[in-house]
Amino acid sequence: MTTAPDAAQLRVESEPNQGLAGLRRFLIASFPTAWVFAVILLVGLYFFRSPLLLAAGLLAFGQGVCYLLALRLVQLNRVAAAVSVGCAGLWAISLSLGYLMPVLLPVWVAVAILSVMIGLPYLGGRGLVALLAGAWLVILAVCLFSLRREIVDTMGIPPFVISGLMALGVPSATAYIFVLLWQYSDRLTKTLAVTQTANAALRESEMSLERRVEDRTGELERANQELTKSEWELAIARDQALEASRTKSVFLASMSHELRTPMNAIIGYSEMLEEEAEERGAQEFVADLQRILSAGRHLLTLINSILDLSKIEAGKMDLYVEPFEVQAVVAEVVSTIQPLVRKNGNTLEVHVDEAVGTMRADLTKLRQSLFNLLSNASKFTKNGLIRLSVRRESGAGTDTVVFAISDTGIGMSPEQLSRLFQAFSQAHATSSQEFGGTGLGLVITRQFCELMGGDVSVESKAGKGTTFTIRLPAAVRDQSAGTAQEQPLPQEGAPQDALRQQVQQPEAPAVEVAQPLGRILVIDDDPSVGDLVRRFLGKEGFQVVTAAGGEEGLRLAAEMRPDIITLDALMPGMDGWTVLSQLKADTELAAVPVIMLTMLDDKSLGFSLGASDFLTKPIRRDVLLATVQRYCARPSDRVLLVEDDELTRDLIRRLLESEGFQVVEAVNGRVALDEVAKQEPNLILLDLLMPEMDGLEFLAEFGRQQRWRSIPVVVVTAKELGAVERGRLNGYVEGVLQKGEFSRDELLAKLHALVAAHRRPETPTEA
Repeated sequence: MTTAPDAAQLRVESEPNQGLAGLRRFLIASFPTAWVFAVILLVGLYFFRSPLLLAAGLLAFGQGVCYLLALRLVQLNRVAAAVSVGCAGLWAISLSLGYLMPVLLPVWVAVAILSVMIGLPYLGGRGLVALLAGAWLVILAVCLFSLRREIVDTMGIPPFVISGLMALGVPSATAYIFVLLWQYSDRLTKTLAVTQTANAALRESEMSLERRVEDRTGELERANQELTKSEWELAIARDQALEASRTKSVFLASMSHELRTPMNAIIGYSEMLEEEAEERGAQEFVADLQRILSAGRHLLTLINSILDLSKIEAGKMDLYVEPFEVQAVVAEVVSTIQPLVRKNGNTLEVHVDEAVGTMRADLTKLRQSLFNLLSNASKFTKNGLIRLSVRRESGAGTDTVVFAISDTGIGMSPEQLSRLFQAFSQAHATSSQEFGGTGLGLVITRQFCELMGGDVSVESKAGKGTTFTIRLPAAVRDQSAGTAQEQPLPQEGAPQDALRQQVQQPEAPAVEVAQPLGRILVIDDDPSVGDLVRRFLGKEGFQVVTAAGGEEGLRLAAEMRPDIITLDALMPGMDGWTVLSQLKADTELAAVPVIMLTMLDDKSLGFSLGASDFLTKPIRRDVLLATVQRYCARPSDRVLLVEDDELTRDLIRRLLESEGFQVVEAVNGRVALDEVAKQEPNLILLDLLMPEMDGLEFLAEFGRQQRWRSIPVVVVTAKELGAVERGRLNGYVEGVLQKGEFSRDELLAKLHALVAAHRRPETPTEA
């Protein structure tokens, strides 16, 4: 496809054609006139002698003035004018030297022709005509210089011959030379035109490229400005998010303290009032008190769930990894959930693979996750079957413990499954009204499992039932182990300084217990009960002896004189009621506390026969331990209670005094230090958030006294403690109890165990 030539190309190609036509007209017109000029110049030169001064002036003009003027014009980008001046300079040189040395005629003619060659690429048609005319005149003049009289006389040639030859030959030769030069010029001009076109295209390309570069540079600058603005906005948003997170953490800590403290008082007083009402026979109040207690515990559970969810979302939830027996945890959870399972007429089947063994995980979070799933299964299943199976899967570099909870309940549709793990959402629209709950249990369970490096999955069919499966690593990575060491310490002189220095010191050696905390006789025909009691109490320092029947139990009781007897009511042969009657009839054994362990709910008969306490099977470890330790307590045990909240202080004091402890109260750390200095207690219960001197400052001062380091300290606080804070307290305090999260029996069990373990051996009196 042929493209139309542009205007510049047409102009360049037309100018040489116009110059060639002008050259022809010039040659035709100049041929007859050449004779006239030749004759006139010949006659004039024959009689006239040009002075040497004129030749010298022409030479100076050609070499100096014309050269400098041409150089200046080139600097001003006036190429055509510069070429014209340069040619004029060459002509001046030819004329002057031709006059002085006419013998070198060919050289001066060549110089004139050279001027034409210089001007060809730069001049148009008219400029070339003028240039050729000037060069022809210069050549003619130089030739005439050679016809001076003395030259002619020397050569011996008549003047008219030379004039004729010049008139005919010079124009013809010059024309021929100029035609050759014009052909060369034509080719050169075309090449120059192509070059100029290419240069023009190159300049256009360069200009286009420059425009594109400018456009891209502008876009890049705008993008950089937008990026800078976005980074600035992101930095502001990040700072705002960090500030919001900090505010949220402060709010959670404050709400934890402000909500749990009164809830602890409500639950604690309700338990005490219920117990007193039962002891006094005021059954009309027991049901109401149980409702208050149940509502308080439900509200506390809701508060804890919301706080747990908030901590998880804020990334503040910590793990407390510890080794434990999986089967023992399952047994504890099953024992706790059984009343809820039986409430809807369900049956719970449990299968734990023998190869499960132990695992390292967050025991509290695993227990709560299993309880949440079993609780859901119990609520949404009526007169059905609930299965809990536990197995261990090992292989391919993985070691996983799998917990599967299945039920034959109402099940769920795919649409209900899609919103199952959403906060405050329940699968069934009427679940909250019909079954209760907040919709947080499954969300928290999933978050707990993911926090421990596992997951929870669900399979369900409407009307068929549901199966939840928890998969956890057998050894959960302790993410908080390194964090506690990386936290920056406060500046020197801060209230916590002394405490942190103390907790970094080696722990004080534990006090060795030279003898058992107490001797327990278990009378039960079921050997699993004796084994369970031995496992529960043996690790706490008690000596447990079992008897398979009533007669053997009476014999062992007379031989070993136990501190406490646990007795089953239903046994073959001699039943528990008969054994209890004979024990109370024996003057040496009548003072031994007897705790009835049975599935019969007949407390009135047991108390009438002299039983000290009554526990219903299945036995809860914490309840059994608290009960046993309560009857092993000594009235002389002194407890220092450091608490600024009056309600909490009164509640714990009454609870401890009912167990035979001597309680000394202190409203802050400073008063507590004075009380310890007066008389050392057997145990200290310490709150952390107090005015004047808080718990951390108290521990800092308390730890400076070497003689006080054997006194056990238990922190009882509503403050939400993180892994770092717990890590700093470990090794110095014996335990941390969260207000609202422990029952009366759990508190008593903890205190009895600590007091017994740290009790100073009594000095025997001399007879």
